[in-house]
Amino acid sequence: MDQQNDAQLVTLDEAVGKVKKWAETGDWQDAKEGCEEILAVNSENKEILAILDKANKALKPQEAPAEPLKVVMPPAVVTPAPVTPTPVPKAAVKPVVKSPVAEAKKAEPKEESGNLGLIITSAVFIVIFSGLVYSFLQGWLNPFYNWILGLFGL
Repeated sequence: MDQQNDAQLVTLDEAVGKVKKWAETGDWQDAKEGCEEILAVNSENKEILAILDKANKALKPQEAPAEPLKVVMPPAVVTPAPVTPTPVPKAAVKPVVKSPVAEAKKAEPKEESGNLGLIITSAVFIVIFSGLVYSFLQGWLNPFYNWILGLFGL
């Protein structure tokens, strides 16, 4: 507040009044210092917090308006820089001795296991169906056939 050699005792209401007067006259530096002193005693005074906020905004250096962003477009076609391959030193190659067992395994053709189930199912169906046809032709299924026809009243 005022810098005087003699300490002066004031009430909180008087201090708030001085801070308001400084804020009205635009003496923001004194208003800010006064607000800080009052907040040291009473940190929840909303009126003083509002004045301190105004003082901080007034004392803050004015920022220059920001320049508009410039958009830089990349070129339409970008050609990559030529890449030169680096020579790789050749490693010493040892001859690989292949065993006859490994060669025999490679030579054997592998069966398709995906169709194996279909083949087995088809074979079983053909055997059963042909057995039923043979039994019917021999007359062994005639009583069964007549019974089924009798169920439907034929």
